[in-house]
Amino acid sequence: MRTWAKRVPQEAAPTGDRNEAELAATREAAERYATAQANIEKLVAEGEQRAANAERRAAKAMSQFKAPRLAAEEEAAKVLADARRQADEIVSVARAEAEQEQITRSALEGELAAARAEIARLRSEIERARSAEGDNSQDDTP
Repeated sequence: MRTWAKRVPQEAAPTGDRNEAELAATREAAERYATAQANIEKLVAEGEQRAANAERRAAKAMSQFKAPRLAAEEEAAKVLADARRQADEIVSVARAEAEQEQITRSALEGELAAARAEIARLRSEIERARSAEGDNSQDDTP
C-alpha cells in the first residue's frame, strides 16, 4: 500500500500542471484582449483629436482671412473634409478591430467556460478518487 500512496501525487501532478497551463493561457488571452481594447480606445481618441484639431484650424483660418473669405472657406472645407475622411477611416478601422476583438473575446469566453468546466470535472474526479481511496483504506482496517 505504501508504494501506491507514493504514486498518487506523481500521477496527480500532470493534472495540476495542466490546470495551471490552462489558467495561464486564459490569463494570457485576457491580457491580449485588454491590450487590444486599449489600442482601440487609443485609435478612436486619436481620430477624435485629429477631427477637433482640424475644426479648430478651420475656424482660425476663417477668422484671420476675412478679405479672401471665399478662398478661406474653400480651404477650410477641404481641411474639414480631409479630417472627416481621416477620422472616418480611423473610426472604421477601430470599429472593425473592436468587432474582431469582440469575436475574439467571445471565443476566449467560450474557452474560459470550457476550461472552468474541465477544472470542475477534474476536481470532481479527484474528489471521487479521494473518496474511493478513503473507502479502500476503511476496507483494509480489521
